[in-house]
Amino acid sequence: MQKDQAEIRLYNTAERKIVGFTPIEKGKIGMYVCGPTVYGPAHIGHARTYVAFDIIKRYLKYRGFKVKHIVNITDIHDDIMKKAHEQNTTIFRLADENIKLFFKDMDELGVERADAYPRVTENIPGIISLIETLMKKGYAYET
Repeated sequence: MQKDQAEIRLYNTAERKIVGFTPIEKGKIGMYVCGPTVYGPAHIGHARTYVAFDIIKRYLKYRGFKVKHIVNITDIHDDIMKKAHEQNTTIFRLADENIKLFFKDMDELGVERADAYPRVTENIPGIISLIETLMKKGYAYET
């Protein structure tokens, strides 16, 4: 049985005010959360972020929504390249080791797994296309 979904209100950082939440598709929510940059093991910042989003996801599910949850894995970054060079290893080996540690730590915290964990290195053309679209719409800008 679905619980009342109409009463959910969230703080909209773009508008700087609390607004009513209406999903794009009734009863369904897509939740995209920026994932870790895996140049080292998880830290307290990761714990805070993923525990917080885990609570939000569980609450939305409790309220009767079907939630599709995606967390990306940033497996290419200046910090990863630097650390891999320092350790005389590849960025892929370093990322793989730290991804395992990340999942182990999140499992120990009881964080429910996302539906998918796409890796940046496997999605670069799509990421570039999305950034271009966001820039054209005025939601992103070049620094």
